[in-house]
Amino acid sequence: TNSGEDLDADTVMMLINYMYFRGKWDKPFDAQLTHKADFKVDKDTTVQVDMMKRTGRYEIYQDPVNQTTVMMVPYKGNTSMMIVLPEEEKMKEVEESISRHHLKSWHDKLNRASEEFIMP
Repeated sequence: TNSGEDLDADTVMMLINYMYFRGKWDKPFDAQLTHKADFKVDKDTTVQVDMMKRTGRYEIYQDPVNQTTVMMVPYKGNTSMMIVLPEEEKMKEVEESISRHHLKSWHDKLNRASEEFIMP
């Protein structure tokens, strides 16, 4: 990638810190819909995890160039989580090429749609 577009240390730190964020969902998941399911870690590894499920309206963008789906999931207040989900076996490519430019471009192209959202 072009070093001018690489994620800087502050952005990387924000992404790492976000993993420890304990915000409350804007629209909570129903605990009764949580179920065990397979989660594919990589092409050779699958594990059983608890999956949360919710249907609602989300901001979504499907990037055909990067073969990635991007979805914003809101928390209470003015915070959202951007989920970047590459198509199968594209994770490494996306991890290596993701940049501030990609994040902004994806954010600017989001459209509202009804979706079933399932995550560990």
